[in-house]
Amino acid sequence: MSQGIPASPANARILFKLVQTEGSANTKIEVAGFDPMERPSSARTAPESTTAA
Repeated sequence: MSQGIPASPANARILFKLVQTEGSANTKIEVAGFDPMERPSSARTAPESTTAA
């Protein structure tokens, strides 16, 4: 499969046959979920500044 999306061989065959039957112009693939490479939103915020006492 393209775009680096892993699929089992059985699912890849089903998808290939579906696209072959319906035609690529009539096929739209949407992948839902989360990006495992993206950091959680809490990790994206800047840490609060602290002053030494």
